[in-house]
Amino acid sequence: MTSVSDQQPNEAWTFIDWCEATAFYHPDQSIAHHHRLFQEATASLDQRLAFEISSDKFGKWLRGEPINLRADALCAIGVLRQFARTKNRLVLNGINLVNHARLFLRSTAVCAQPFAELTPEEVDQLQIDSVFYASTDMSETLSELYQRVFPSPSQRIWGRDHDMSQLLTMLSDRQHPIVCISGTAGDGKTNLAWWAMRRAVEEGLFTHFDWVTDRSMYVDSNGEPRPTGLPALHTDSIFNSMIKHFSWDELKLRATNIASQCAQRFREGHYCLVLDNMETQGQLEHFLRALSVLVHPKVPRTSRILITSRVEYPTMNVKFMPIKGLALESVIAYIKYVEKSQNNVRLTDNERQLLAKATDGNPLFIQIAIARYARAQTHQDMRELIAHIQKGDRFYKAFQNLFGGLYDALSAAAQQIALDAAIYSEKITQEDLLSDAAMHTEDEDTFEQALAELVDQRVLVASNVRGQYTMHPLIRAYLTRVKSTS
Repeated sequence: MTSVSDQQPNEAWTFIDWCEATAFYHPDQSIAHHHRLFQEATASLDQRLAFEISSDKFGKWLRGEPINLRADALCAIGVLRQFARTKNRLVLNGINLVNHARLFLRSTAVCAQPFAELTPEEVDQLQIDSVFYASTDMSETLSELYQRVFPSPSQRIWGRDHDMSQLLTMLSDRQHPIVCISGTAGDGKTNLAWWAMRRAVEEGLFTHFDWVTDRSMYVDSNGEPRPTGLPALHTDSIFNSMIKHFSWDELKLRATNIASQCAQRFREGHYCLVLDNMETQGQLEHFLRALSVLVHPKVPRTSRILITSRVEYPTMNVKFMPIKGLALESVIAYIKYVEKSQNNVRLTDNERQLLAKATDGNPLFIQIAIARYARAQTHQDMRELIAHIQKGDRFYKAFQNLFGGLYDALSAAAQQIALDAAIYSEKITQEDLLSDAAMHTEDEDTFEQALAELVDQRVLVASNVRGQYTMHPLIRAYLTRVKSTS
């Protein structure tokens, strides 16, 4: 049976359906518990939306009685949006907020009468959390840009102090106008980029930043693929977005030479363009070439391009900053934090250590694993769940959406070597891979090219010992499942 969280909302949904879809409601918890959560969440709402909701009134809503006041309905939408954002649910979140809020307000299954739709001012109020945006005067722009970040950034950043400092230093370096955060899917590249931009603007490094992403799907905290509703990214759409978010009003009516005109404005100001989620080397190469007009032949003094990518493509003007999963101390703290967001999840110290190792500190997959553990219909311990991760079992849909594009972009020879490499649990040597490849690779030159391709695409990571490589345990798990089904 499909749960409410997997469906699109409609006017037949009751209040409790909306609560379940946004991960606010848990049937094993009392009304009093939910009322307490509701009241705590209102403290972070814009003060124009925050209202005192009595336990009696709230209990009636959960039991199916309608919401009588539009102001109360807006407060409820604000609270549910907070939970949807935190739990990476699409209902009442991101680009769906306005359409879903309209359904909520007009549904007589929720409200006593069809209420008026959100005004533009109310949309801004709902999208701007008082704590999240209090320190900047860019609230309206940030709230709009925030809708294009998938998954939504966490309310704080974990274990990235050194990376943050390094990234801001690199963005200040005039020698490299393009900085690229590279790493495995789910390691937190997007989250780091978002918080770095927030801080860079607050500290005066840039006056504005724009955020564009090439992502039609993302994996939520339950490991399910979710559509973003975003159109495919094109060069023209990037320049048009810059014109809008950098307030280059004089360029809005121009139909020719837009790229060169944008390049001129880019060099004159303090701007940062963020290009998020380059999944393959082909995508990265294409957009680096398309955006080169912004930084070549004249390098801007104060504007920068920041890219997040799962791969690397060394080229002029680009400085790569590889990141990994969280370090052990940070990942254990993060696991404890995620536990608190799930009901009835209390892991042992040993289980946390095992989960940290199995995911290599990957924040997204830690969320997925703990959410799966919390939702399990039958009793299982975390060791059993970790075994499923390592085999790619029961997590294949999540793995496929995280790593499928990367694998599909490989040449046939590189795909086969990657599958061979996945059988080695720890040390992967070039000698072993060459021996395995002898059965299906035409010659040694083909092998060398394919091996270099795997390193460039970060499927294999060269170790400090010449001729030895490592593989991220999640990529190994995905390839293990691919091999078993091929």
